[in-house]
Amino acid sequence: MRGLTGMIALAAAALAAGGARADVEVTFVEPALYHDRDFRDPRTRGATLKEFRVYLEKLGDAYLAPGRTLKLAILDMDLAGDFEPWRSHLNDVRIMRDITPPGFDMRYELLENGHKVLEAEETITDTSYLANPVGAVSGRRFHYEKALLRRWFIRRFSD
Repeated sequence: MRGLTGMIALAAAALAAGGARADVEVTFVEPALYHDRDFRDPRTRGATLKEFRVYLEKLGDAYLAPGRTLKLAILDMDLAGDFEPWRSHLNDVRIMRDITPPGFDMRYELLENGHKVLEAEETITDTSYLANPVGAVSGRRFHYEKALLRRWFIRRFSD
């Protein structure tokens, strides 16, 4: 009987903790109109948005305190680098330059146990993104954008 009581108590604690978990709700507002050309093509837009949604949800799991919910509306995204159509042999390769940093326009609300504690609209960018040598060799997709989002997320929401 003692074992059953302990298991019930453990299950109740797990359910209670599950109810107080942190959460990120991401909305992409009119992504077909985003500054970056990758979002104008419906063939690439869906996969790109999904990757950013999953990444932002992981940031929430890692850095938001239990009981907090971040409602994040992405208003615009500009990925690092740009395509240079005059380079016909490289027309599908992003060329990274200082003048083409990653950037995001966003609006967000932070809720704690259902009560709004913060509301803001921000533009974030990283004009020195090329100074990070890890990005050049990481080979990961959207490295510069994810690094920017991670730094912003930690500054704003990490306790």
